[in-house]
Amino acid sequence: MIEVAITVNEMKRERENLNKVIQISMSLINIKPEHKQQLLAKNRRCVREGFVTEARLQGVPTRFWLFLFNDLMLWTTAKKGKGYKFKFISELTPDRTAVELTQTSGKCCLYFEKI
Repeated sequence: MIEVAITVNEMKRERENLNKVIQISMSLINIKPEHKQQLLAKNRRCVREGFVTEARLQGVPTRFWLFLFNDLMLWTTAKKGKGYKFKFISELTPDRTAVELTQTSGKCCLYFEKI
């Protein structure tokens, strides 16, 4: 009986995640259809999403909306209007990106570099 409950809960989590990935895919603008389709990879899981501020040495900091998946990060900007839409800027994958985490003045900073 416990195994059945575990299996049902796991299937429910997988379905909720698939719905979330589909919702994200449908909210993206300025992205090629083949990239949108690739986003729906079977084993892809949405881990987290939210605003991040790009600090600049000069000028005004820019806010971006990131979607973090288990194997991919989408870099977007939020567009206001009826419902949320996100303008696709770039994607970062572990095999093509170097990431450095530093902490200064009580703030965490992530540095991304395409390789």
